[in-house]
Amino acid sequence: YTVSQPALEQIANHADALNCPVHIHLQETQFEVEECRRERGESPLQWLDGIGLVGPRTKKVKVINTGTLERAVTVKGLNVTKGAQAAIEAAGGKVE
Repeated sequence: YTVSQPALEQIANHADALNCPVHIHLQETQFEVEECRRERGESPLQWLDGIGLVGPRTKKVKVINTGTLERAVTVKGLNVTKGAQAAIEAAGGKVE
């Protein structure tokens, strides 16, 4: 939530063009989750999914505070905690 959407979209585009991984930490505090929900209407994980940063090129994601997910997301190739995996699956998503 501290990096603008245009900057994250640029990172996603460069990662695609260079075929390189992206390392990002997110949802590390309840404040971060709540602030993102207030500003964007969704969790940081859901927001990044919409930008195109949740996928095989996104590595070493540290998802600590899952909160509640309102829509399903599918995450592939990510390292997530058991709690995050449980929240993702409870929302109808999956971790592959």
